[in-house]
Amino acid sequence: MIFIIFLIFASEIGQFFKIDNKFLIIMAGLNVLIGYIAIINTPLLQAKLAFTFIALINLIGAALKFSLGIIAVFLGRSIEGVIWALFLSSLVPYFLSFIPLKFIFNKGLAIPKIATGSLISYGAPAAIALFGLTSFITLDIILVKHFFDPLHAGIYS
Repeated sequence: MIFIIFLIFASEIGQFFKIDNKFLIIMAGLNVLIGYIAIINTPLLQAKLAFTFIALINLIGAALKFSLGIIAVFLGRSIEGVIWALFLSSLVPYFLSFIPLKFIFNKGLAIPKIATGSLISYGAPAAIALFGLTSFITLDIILVKHFFDPLHAGIYS
């Protein structure tokens, strides 16, 4: 849903952040989408006690983010290349996280029944708390990007 909001309101988001390139807004929304989807696999890996594997895929993601970002800048792709680097560096670890989770796709696996009400009663407050914590960390950068000129917003960030 958040990605759809990014698609529908790309122009308005771009105006708020003083970004003329709609592609950057859409790619940022895609990065948010991958970020939310990738969250699903981490608890499953933690439940399997695959902490070494979690550390490995996080290291791979960080190395890809760093190396692909540098390559994009050296190839002259500037911010668009860096946004693609962020996207790819999130996508690769996400797909790698399925390696130890392939048992989930086993057709003989019994699927437990979970009441939708209990899922929502746990998930809604957790989602609100996660949104609040994330907002607490990032709201200042969002406001600086809106109110300051690009140079000072970059220095602040």
